[in-house]
Amino acid sequence: MMSHLRQQIRDATRTAVLGTAMFGGQVYIGQTRPLAKDKGAVILIYTRTESARRDANGRPPIQARRCSLFIELRVSTVGEPDDDLSEGQAQVESMMASLFSWDPPVTIMGGLLLDLEYLGCEEVVESTGEKHIGAVRLEYAATYRVTEGAPTASV
Repeated sequence: MMSHLRQQIRDATRTAVLGTAMFGGQVYIGQTRPLAKDKGAVILIYTRTESARRDANGRPPIQARRCSLFIELRVSTVGEPDDDLSEGQAQVESMMASLFSWDPPVTIMGGLLLDLEYLGCEEVVESTGEKHIGAVRLEYAATYRVTEGAPTASV
């Protein structure tokens, strides 16, 4: 059985951002992952909310769905993490742009999505003892279409 499209979106996002100079293979699906004790850096990919509306009345109807896709970069370092987070964000945004194929017909994520829009980010930095911990959470809106009641295949 195929997985829900949100899972397919998370998997495709993980594949897209693997191999950045800063994070390498430390890319995980889910909202939590411990950082290494020395210098740690991870990317977390998750979805949170989804809205749906009927896009075409048929039998069965077609829904347009829009989910919040988050890509969270976390670092732990002895220095200030701000520049590392900005550098990591630039790398991730560039890799996310590679999910668009502009040759006709235009496709996003190999045809999974109708639209993928960067909405913004939130950065948090704190100090705990000898370590500085920082995170930047990038938010994207991912829009796709499914047959109502069949959320495993885009239409």
